[in-house]
Amino acid sequence: MNELSQQGLENAHLYALPIILIVLLVVFRSVVSSLMPLVLSSFSIVTSLGVLYWFSQWIELSIFVLDAALMLGIGVGIDFALIFIKRFREQLEQSSNQVAEAVTQTMGTAGHAILFSALTIIGAMSAILLVDIAAVRSIALGVIVVVFFLMVTSLTLLPACLALIGTRINAWKIPFLSIRDGSTGEGKWYRLAHRVMKRPVVYLVASIMLLLAMAVPALELEVSTPDSRMLPEQTQVRHGLAHLEEGFGVGFASPIQVVVAIENDVITEPQLLEKLSILNEELENIPDVEEVSSLFSFFPNLEASEIHSLLNEHQQALHEDDWMLINRHVSKNNQLAVFDVITTDHSSSDTNRAIVQDIRDRLATSEDYVVYVGGETAEGMDTSQSLNESLPMVLTFTLMLLFLVLVVTFRSLLLPLKAIVLNVLSLGATYGILVVVFQWGLGSTIFGFGDFGFIQSFIPILLLGLLFSLSTDYEVFLLSRVQEEYQKGLSNEESVAIGLEKTAPMISGAALIMVVVFGSFAFAGVLPMQQLGLGMALAIALDATIVRLFLVPATMKLLGNWNWWFPFTKKEVSKR
Repeated sequence: MNELSQQGLENAHLYALPIILIVLLVVFRSVVSSLMPLVLSSFSIVTSLGVLYWFSQWIELSIFVLDAALMLGIGVGIDFALIFIKRFREQLEQSSNQVAEAVTQTMGTAGHAILFSALTIIGAMSAILLVDIAAVRSIALGVIVVVFFLMVTSLTLLPACLALIGTRINAWKIPFLSIRDGSTGEGKWYRLAHRVMKRPVVYLVASIMLLLAMAVPALELEVSTPDSRMLPEQTQVRHGLAHLEEGFGVGFASPIQVVVAIENDVITEPQLLEKLSILNEELENIPDVEEVSSLFSFFPNLEASEIHSLLNEHQQALHEDDWMLINRHVSKNNQLAVFDVITTDHSSSDTNRAIVQDIRDRLATSEDYVVYVGGETAEGMDTSQSLNESLPMVLTFTLMLLFLVLVVTFRSLLLPLKAIVLNVLSLGATYGILVVVFQWGLGSTIFGFGDFGFIQSFIPILLLGLLFSLSTDYEVFLLSRVQEEYQKGLSNEESVAIGLEKTAPMISGAALIMVVVFGSFAFAGVLPMQQLGLGMALAIALDATIVRLFLVPATMKLLGNWNWWFPFTKKEVSKR
């Protein structure tokens, strides 16, 4: 699994980097500007990996922490740098090439937005640290570390570099492409915003209906921890497991392990052996159980007293190899016994989960012993239950955090509520598409995964934290500019249109780069990262198009000046 993850990471970078370079060149239209985001991301990622190495000396980290750190490091790093550099070039034009003034103005606008965006991501992922699953916590830790260093470098190293480079930021221009960043007030994004605001109800209803239609399949979302089917079919491990299942049975590779614990006695006593023999029979009689491997498998047709005699009084009658097998099922102190329940289906199947639940419901209580159920199936069920129990807490914490950040940023109550509702719609649509692709299997040929048929258990909760925080990024970038224009005295409609025109190229470029980065992980060959990468790419694409271009202008038109309403404040602004 670790090896496949590393290979997938390398392949993802090979797919993504050439496209990222092309997009940066098209967006910035000069070589020097295009290289700056890559420099920023590189410094941040290298520093983050060094810090994560230090963490790994104290706590165990999932192999996926590298995937998540690099995915977010490249995507968000380029996002931050693009926003900062685009605003710097615009300020440079307005301040007649006064570099120091342009850097100062950029820090007060784009730097302010980057600071709050980074804090939002860190805060949202901090909520996921509360989840009691080591793999999920380690991925959240990786994201927090890399975004923290992206924030630091964006607000220190990047401004310093721009102050040194100055007007040379536009050096090595791309032929046939204009490098001007200024807005004329008549661009396509400006016209689109006014077109939407002319019929806000139509665009609002149509966009919401489209997102709801995408979200409908999410009602069938099922999560599970992966079994062998998550591995690419061409790998040796998958072939080996396929031969094992073909020769011995599907359930042989991942049995359900029933552990019987006795405190004040030993298992080898005749009366306990008799009761455990009955337990063995009950396990064998459960539907879809193929066989049970236990201590009694080595003594067929023997009474409990005879087994007791062999294990205690006539040990020399058993060969050393016999004892090796017996000790696989009975502990050295004779107080623990293991029953391997081999089923007819895969570990993550509904069949196996029903068997585990049946054992827990019917056999877990006894006066003489305690029954524990383990193995891959039980681990998956317990992991999913833990994640489901954590979800309300994480969702509540994340929503409260986003609300507070947006209230502090914009000093408005309605804008944060609107942003949360739109984020929920976008998240639901993302879940729905993941169900269609990975559960219904409509993308199996494209992405090369097998017939697993579930969403990896930690994907929904990670997507929740990441998508809410990254969506808030674009909300902050767009609305900061809209608010800036509004405070200059423009009307609500005009400030929305100009704000969209000035930020849409930047948001579109940043979103396209993030879609490329995250989308490349959908072809990484490791199912959890495929699901996370595709989910992130879909959510960013939906947010940068349907939400940002249609829903935001439509809702802001309908709310009017109430967009900026905040209790106990008075705003005296003349609107022209």
